[in-house]
Amino acid sequence: PDLKYLQALALKSPVTGSIVDLIVEREKVDVERWKYDGFLRLPSEEGEGHRLNYAFYEDGKNWSAFTRAREIGCPVCIIHGDRDESVPLEQSRAFVRQLKQGELHVIKGADHRYSEPGHFAEMIDRLTGFIVERLKANSSPDPKRGKNGL
Repeated sequence: PDLKYLQALALKSPVTGSIVDLIVEREKVDVERWKYDGFLRLPSEEGEGHRLNYAFYEDGKNWSAFTRAREIGCPVCIIHGDRDESVPLEQSRAFVRQLKQGELHVIKGADHRYSEPGHFAEMIDRLTGFIVERLKANSSPDPKRGKNGL
C-alpha cells in the first residue's frame, strides 16, 4: 500500500517483525514437518486451535513492518504491555526507533490481551486519545488539502 496517504496510525501490541519467525521461535515449530504436512495447528484458548497452511510461512518470511518503517511519515502511537506473552515488547521498542514520528506507551503488567480491566481501559484510553487528537489536527482548514483535511 501507498503509505503517503496515512494521516495517523494507532497500533496495539503489533507484530512488527516477521510473524512466522515469531511463531516458529515461540512454538518451537519444526518447519520441515510443517512443509511436509502442509499445515500447522497452533493451540488456542478456544480449544481447536488455528490451522495455518504452509503458504502462510512462505508469504510471512518475506514480510516485516521494519522494511517499510522509514516510509511512514505520519504520527504513530504504539501501546504494548510489558507482560505480553505473545509479541515481545522489544519488537515495539525497536520499531518505534525506526519511525519518524513514533511514540510508545508501555502498560505495566499488561499481557497481550490486556486481560485486567484496568489495563484494557488504559489501552483504550491511550489509543482513542491519540486518534481523537489526530482527527482534530487533521480537520483544521489547510488550503493545501481538500475537505475535512484530506
